[in-house]
Amino acid sequence: MHLTFNMEQACARLRNEINQGTASPERRAEIGGYVVGLSVMLARVASSISLPDDKKKRVLNTFLTLMILRETLDRTTLARVARARETSTQAVLG
Repeated sequence: MHLTFNMEQACARLRNEINQGTASPERRAEIGGYVVGLSVMLARVASSISLPDDKKKRVLNTFLTLMILRETLDRTTLARVARARETSTQAVLG
């Protein structure tokens, strides 16, 4: 399934971009929307055809990859917000 392979490759690139910390808030929102779009597309494809067990496994692995990407995005966003709060608190107390 080329679709799942390409999705997993894209997720790996995006996860690296997120982990490097260079993604702007706008880019992070764009990545979040991309994850949702890929998830919906994969769900539609997987539910519209009968798949053998090995293909179902591949689809489930791709869903897991998308979930991990989303968790990475959420985790790094929360860390960024926490750092910003800490910096603003230190500036006020400073």
